[in-house]
Amino acid sequence: MRKLFIFLLIFIGSFLIFSFALAALEGQVVLRKDEVHEGLYFASGNTVIIEGIINGDAYIGANQVIINGAINGDLFVGGSSVLINGRISDDLRVAGSDITINGQIGKNVSFLGQSVLFSGDSDVTGSVLGGGQSISLLGLVGREIKLAAKNITLNGFVGSNVNVYADSLVVQQASKVKGSLVAFVEEDKLFIADENSIEGSVEQKTPVVAENQRGIARFNLIFNGWVYLSLLFLGIITVLVLPRQVEAIKSLIIERPWWSLGWGLIWAIAVPIVVFLLFVSLVGVIPGVFVVFVYIISLVLAQVFAALLIGHFFAGLILKRQLHKIWQLVLGLLFYQLLIISPFLGSIVLIVGTLLALGAVTQLLGFGIKKLQQR
Repeated sequence: MRKLFIFLLIFIGSFLIFSFALAALEGQVVLRKDEVHEGLYFASGNTVIIEGIINGDAYIGANQVIINGAINGDLFVGGSSVLINGRISDDLRVAGSDITINGQIGKNVSFLGQSVLFSGDSDVTGSVLGGGQSISLLGLVGREIKLAAKNITLNGFVGSNVNVYADSLVVQQASKVKGSLVAFVEEDKLFIADENSIEGSVEQKTPVVAENQRGIARFNLIFNGWVYLSLLFLGIITVLVLPRQVEAIKSLIIERPWWSLGWGLIWAIAVPIVVFLLFVSLVGVIPGVFVVFVYIISLVLAQVFAALLIGHFFAGLILKRQLHKIWQLVLGLLFYQLLIISPFLGSIVLIVGTLLALGAVTQLLGFGIKKLQQR
């Protein structure tokens, strides 16, 4: 079950990044009730409304998404508010803040959201897999459900087993579970209105929080150590092979911090959008893979440059002397790793450091292109 949730988070989370980026676009997209679209369908904007019929898979990213028509294929959708009133013949993959499903789903549903509601009118032929803050399932599910959330409410029909991991689980009077119930929830947080509503066995398991926390702590320690050594190795190679470029990037961050931050933000947002557009075009798959590779490399190198900057300031302000770039890298990476693991400050340091480095690299590439043009 844990592996399935990890896959779900990676899969839908990646699509959600592209969806929210596209949702920044203004305007409304409407497929009218009398329209029939053949083949793959792509839509983005502030609001996307589907009233007609789509004969093919649909990929939609918007601030608000409303599906009142029919999609004869899979639906991949991400947005702040997602409302499904129509019929989806195959699988539904959805990520958003508020998700409401009132319609019919021909196969399976996978979701990731804050507030998720399967209303009494919802009808899912297959299984349901998802996670969120609050989940209410009031409709019909033909097969099993696997859920993880803070609060889960069941008051519908489930054709097979129910597996949940939650702070609280409420199985209301109108529920009907044809299989067994396995609930990872504290004993006083499990409420079943009618034991007869569950035909199979009921197994309540208390989450082993302490053991999980120790395991996570060990994993974090090993992982952070591996990240440190990997970045150190990559950084040493970069400093030795490209010393002038490294110095130029560091100087750009110090002398033009706001420009670096702005260009870094543009790079971080624009590249995923370009990759998405390349992947949805048949001729752009290979270039898209190449751009993804370059993007990942740039993000990794950004950590090296951010660590070098921290090491530079540490040597100047604390030690009151300049160190070799490799020693700056060693100390900078150490302090950088310590900063990014802190609960609140870590996220700020990671984001700002990455954007500064990406922006400096972008500026350096721009200066290089201008020199080539002048020649």
